[in-house]
Order: sequence, then C-alpha cells, then structure tokens
Amino acid sequence: MSGALGETMEFSVDSLRRNRFCIGVKRGGEYVCGGDASEEKRDKTVGLLAEAINRMLRWHVWETWWVEEVMDEWLEKRDRLELQLRGKYNDDVVNDLLRLVDKFIGYNEQFLNYWREVGNEVEKLIEDLINGRAEVVIRSEGVSGISVHGEHITLKVNRTNTSITVHITPKGLEGMTIRVPDVFRKTMSRKEYRKFVKRVLRALRGGFEETDGTIKEGKAAWAQHKYGR
Repeated sequence: MSGALGETMEFSVDSLRRNRFCIGVKRGGEYVCGGDASEEKRDKTVGLLAEAINRMLRWHVWETWWVEEVMDEWLEKRDRLELQLRGKYNDDVVNDLLRLVDKFIGYNEQFLNYWREVGNEVEKLIEDLINGRAEVVIRSEGVSGISVHGEHITLKVNRTNTSITVHITPKGLEGMTIRVPDVFRKTMSRKEYRKFVKRVLRALRGGFEETDGTIKEGKAAWAQHKYGR
C-alpha cells in the first residue's frame, strides 16, 4: 500500500474540493468542525491542502526512515562525545553527559515504536483527502491555517507571509522530562563559572522565556507538553 501510494498516487486540486470544509470552533484547546465553510473559503484552502499532500507523498512520512535516521544520528553523537571527553574530564562528568544523551535515544526509540503502530494512519488520511472523504477544519477567518484530525494524528497546515508549514502532530504520546546535570560547575574554576553564568546561562534562560520554555526553581526549563489535548 505504502509503495503504491508514495510512488504512483496522483491527484488534481479539483478532487480535494469534494472534502467537507468547515469553519473551526475552538474546544478544549483544539479546533473542531463548526458550520460549513463558504465556497470562497474552500477555494482558498485547497492550495494549502495540495501542498501538504505533495510534501507527505514526496517524503513518505508514514514510513519510519526519518525516525531511524534521527536515531542513528543520536547514536553517532553519543559515540563521538564519549571519544572526545573520556580521559579529558573525570568519569562522573562524562557519565552524566552520556546518560543525558541516552535519555534522548530512549525517547527516540519510544517514538519509533509508536510510529510503527500509527504511521499508516497518514496513508489513510492522504487517501481520504484525495478521495473527498475527509473533514477539513479552517482555523481562521483569513484561511491561514487548516487542520485534519485522525484517530492518532492531526495534520496542521499554516500559511505565513513567507512560507507554508506542514505539521503532523501525534496524539497520546507522552512527553519526557530531562534534568541537565550541572557539568559546567564541575569542569570550570569558580571564576570561569561565574563568567559563564553571567554571559551564557542567563542569556539562555531569557531565550527559554521567550520561546516554549519556563523557569523552574530559578533555572531554565523547556516546557514539554503531552501530545494531543
């Protein structure tokens, strides 16, 4: 199924108009279908939808190759990090850093197993859209964003002033909490560490505050939420 879909599936933009297009109503932090969208709004939306489908077909996102590629990169980074640091710093510092990398690898493996179970839903979502069986939620008056909900995933497409972004958001996948060990204190003199805090860590904390982060117990933290609300 995936080979045929990814290699030979063709569609026309007109075929996408057969889907149901509706105006989004926000409920529980997510946009769901309200009343039917006008023909004008539908026509403005199909271009976003076509771009999203073309990208998903091009990259075969329902397969696991891209997750496995990230996994391989993390494993290479772990080996390279140990080779660079072992013997240069004491074992406590090196082991702390390797444990941190291992947590990312473990979470990547968890996601890999998850995607093996639910990735084929992306194929079904594409087929439903091409065959006019899906429900497309228009999230704003300016038709700058749409959502298509599946059982385990949500497709979100957004148009900005300069680009179109396509996101596939998984549902029911837990996030993770990682505490980064204070290895800098262990590897620097007191004077070097004070400079590091002033010039780097405080700027980093400000960066977290401006993005998806937060401050917890006076330290920068990334606010990782559960997928799906």
